[in-house]
Amino acid sequence: MEQWELAGMHNPDVMQANPDPFILGVTKTGEGDIVGNVGTVAPLKISFKKTMLRNPNEALGEGDIVLDAQNFKEVAQIVWDPPG
Repeated sequence: MEQWELAGMHNPDVMQANPDPFILGVTKTGEGDIVGNVGTVAPLKISFKKTMLRNPNEALGEGDIVLDAQNFKEVAQIVWDPPG
């Protein structure tokens, strides 16, 4: 599992035609793996604001989505070892 997002970074090709010292680039912001029953997943935080493009309404229970190793194990079990 990998998490990627657009982030500001230094422009390695600053020139007169492209003078901006910062550019937007795709950056890996998190990763993890599950092998057997062992998870190396740090909690993955999916930003509500970056996903929905607005601030969360806490009165409605809105907020960031946080998935931990147990959540990933449950999803993996459903996907790769479905009941039936």
